[in-house]
Amino acid sequence: MDIKNSGSLKKIISFAINAHFFYAREHDMRVRRWDKETPYSIHPIWCGMTIQAEQKLSVEIRNIGAQALILHDIEEDTTEEVPKYVSKEVKELVKGMTFESIDQEMREIWGRGDMIILLKLYDKVSNLLDYFSNVPGREIVHCEYVAKLADYVEERYGDLNIVAMSRAIIKSKMKNSKRMKRRNK
Repeated sequence: MDIKNSGSLKKIISFAINAHFFYAREHDMRVRRWDKETPYSIHPIWCGMTIQAEQKLSVEIRNIGAQALILHDIEEDTTEEVPKYVSKEVKELVKGMTFESIDQEMREIWGRGDMIILLKLYDKVSNLLDYFSNVPGREIVHCEYVAKLADYVEERYGDLNIVAMSRAIIKSKMKNSKRMKRRNK
């Protein structure tokens, strides 16, 4: 991030924190599911700051990507709208990342463009860090989806840190999933 963009990023982060805490569509959406205490806004901020640290991406992709990632759940999870002061490009990226369901996302993401798929990888890696499901096999489906996103991103953007992170997390999740299956037999 260059110094001239730091003020706008700070403004967007503050907006996201307030939107997710005070304007969440449902009360329990103010916090992450895994501990019911961590503010939900940690997720989009993590995504935005992680792309900022990706040295192999251009400054422009990192800056625009960070803004879109910080705002990506606003319209899905809050009663707020993406602020008028962000660029048209950021608004379009947020819209492109928005889906009615994860099933729709997994079907339709591939037609939304390289940048949307790149940003979704950051989103889904963050989700995998605290993912849980009561539906048998659902975690494996999510891991397979993230693996496809990672393959796509690596082919188009090269060997990024987020690709390596995704593969390490998937490997750990799959190992734990196999261990749990053995225990339940």
